[in-house]
Amino acid sequence: TDCAWTATYTYSVKDGCNNATTNAVVVYTGGDTQAPTLTLSAGQNTTTTLGCSPSTSDIEAAFGTASASDNCDGAVTAIPSTSSVGANGCIRTQTRTWTARDNCGNQTTASHTVTWTMPSTAGCFNVTLVNRYFDGSKTTFTFYALANNCANALSYISFIVNNRTATVSGPPSPYKTSFASYKVIAPIAKNTNGIKFEVISGGIPNGQGDTFTFSVSGDVQDITVEVKAGKKAESVDVGSNCACNTNVNARIASTESAETSELKVNAYPNPHNGRVFLQIDSPVAGTADIDWYTVGGHKVDALKVNVQKGVNEPVGYDVKGNHMQLIYRVSVGGKSTSGTILSGK
Repeated sequence: TDCAWTATYTYSVKDGCNNATTNAVVVYTGGDTQAPTLTLSAGQNTTTTLGCSPSTSDIEAAFGTASASDNCDGAVTAIPSTSSVGANGCIRTQTRTWTARDNCGNQTTASHTVTWTMPSTAGCFNVTLVNRYFDGSKTTFTFYALANNCANALSYISFIVNNRTATVSGPPSPYKTSFASYKVIAPIAKNTNGIKFEVISGGIPNGQGDTFTFSVSGDVQDITVEVKAGKKAESVDVGSNCACNTNVNARIASTESAETSELKVNAYPNPHNGRVFLQIDSPVAGTADIDWYTVGGHKVDALKVNVQKGVNEPVGYDVKGNHMQLIYRVSVGGKSTSGTILSGK
């Protein structure tokens, strides 16, 4: 067969005087001993490190894809095998190994590992403070709420501000994410200042989370987070942003005025359903260049927006094409930052 073959040749050699040598035997052997070539889009035997509480689709995208070819069989199938998630404190690790085997049994394996962090969990919903920025007049808070094996669906999440005279503002109602649609109420009630995100439809699946952003104008000494999932509303602890430590009390001290020298961008919802918002926190005023690329590096779109120093109003963007993953790059005043958005369709 082509995998292992033998060819035997028997020669009779005679010279001009008819002297002959008979039964001169030469044996040739050969076959396919070369294993297929295996290519991983995310890198072979390397590691991708994600951020805090990535979604299942984030992790899946980080593994990338695999392709294989063989010198004899042409294209062959790369078969994946994924390990269970390993945990070491708040660090999570998962490895996917692909195997490509040709028709002769020659095989090649390659793997890619993805790591990420998860906040310490206690109870049904875990809430982390993702970002807090004071621009001199208002403080903008971004919280992330992760569903942790909840028996009941989320009814609402409230962020209660102790200062009744402070002005609290959030996104327009309804606030839509990849998982749910929320009615936004601010203030919460006549005698309760803050902002309430009340579920209209959908819900946060276990193992997934939603991001909630709002601003407070005025003195903020502390914020209490209240979650209702089931019959009873409860205050929940707030953890730092995947810092691999224990939870801290839900009261968040106000941020003092501070200058930032870094360009920051918060993209939400992520995964998206065709429209995404970029909230730019710029160290300088100027023009922001926003470029969009495929994971292969092909530029698919570009736009320019004027930004002020500090946290700006979110920039809406209608995602073009049916890409499962896009990379954005934002540049302002010689500084740049990039990130990834995933399709939730």
